[in-house]
Amino acid sequence: MRSAEKVERFLRLRFGLEDDGILAKPVPFRLADDKTGIDIEGWQTSVYHPALEALALRSRHHGLIVAPNTYLSSFAYNLIASWDYYFDGNEHWKTDPAHRLARALRLHFKKFFAEQILRRTHNLFGIAIFLETLLYEEEIMYPVLAKIAGAHFALEKASHPSKEQLQVIANWMTGLVLRHELGHVFDDEIDNFRDAVLRKLAESVEKLGKVWGEHPENSDEFLCDAFAVAMTLQHPEGCLSREEAYRLTILGFAAFAALHALDLSAHVTAKESPGKTEDPDRGNVLSSMTGASYSIGAFEKLQRDRAQAVRLLVEAMAEAGGAQVYGSEGRFQIPPTIVEDFETFLPTIVEGTDLRVRGKCEMLARALHGHQEGINYLVWRSKTYSGGAVETSD
Repeated sequence: MRSAEKVERFLRLRFGLEDDGILAKPVPFRLADDKTGIDIEGWQTSVYHPALEALALRSRHHGLIVAPNTYLSSFAYNLIASWDYYFDGNEHWKTDPAHRLARALRLHFKKFFAEQILRRTHNLFGIAIFLETLLYEEEIMYPVLAKIAGAHFALEKASHPSKEQLQVIANWMTGLVLRHELGHVFDDEIDNFRDAVLRKLAESVEKLGKVWGEHPENSDEFLCDAFAVAMTLQHPEGCLSREEAYRLTILGFAAFAALHALDLSAHVTAKESPGKTEDPDRGNVLSSMTGASYSIGAFEKLQRDRAQAVRLLVEAMAEAGGAQVYGSEGRFQIPPTIVEDFETFLPTIVEGTDLRVRGKCEMLARALHGHQEGINYLVWRSKTYSGGAVETSD
């Protein structure tokens, strides 16, 4: 058995990924940076699992293993691809549930919320809102992914994002998560790592002192975020301008903060409304369904401040380099309030659904109640968007 296969087997056994997780084939890597004194080797892979955080560990037999969880980064990818395609420079999406950007953001946020409920408990509410995204709402993504699907749509826009443009977003999100986890490894193993990162960022990091100071017990998270930002921006994708790279980074951390808030909200909702105790009656009133008293809370302060710290850091780096983060040219145009905008939008994600659609999905949820294998199949099958006869993975 080759070393890569041994590493894969080790991870599957260590984290119980035989049935529930998708694990990429491990590959050897080396990361070196003269300014920080980093020179380290190990194994890199990725795991797709709704319950696992990103992994960075040392094995006595296999050495350093880094495995970012692409479950989180794939949702960030879909959110940002939708933002890039549908954002039209105005704020109508904040107040109009029918706005195409609002529909797309609602799809991804609600789908993530539903999946996080369902990985904890199969209550009727979680099943119903998941079915809404699967059966009625995912069509908003077809134009975004048209080039991947090979499909054609009659749309106002003359072109759709290319495969290469979409891959850039996916690579960027995965890279941010991967380098954050590597930061923790370096912080543990390199004595002067913190000083080296601060030197690398120079004057750009001065604006972060107040934010970092409010979280002394989590200063390592801010440090590793800063390292991830610096290393990712140091090696930009060839098709991105500096401004686009800055915006993509801010968008990524804003999306991560929002998804973290939804994970915590799903935990509360599932705890308050466990599926095992509910009565699958034949009524069809969502408000009376067990679990319908869902909880979607505000951003956790730590996650909000991490996203804001990244925004401040990127703004300082852009200013030092003479770049414009909030200009009207290029892709990924964002307002400086993007973190607050996502936080304000989250409580609305279960709203704005056609009541006829909601009634049908509620009936289907009651019919599926108790069929855990069938629901699990639908969740995993939903990882592929279907556009007519052509399919495209998210």
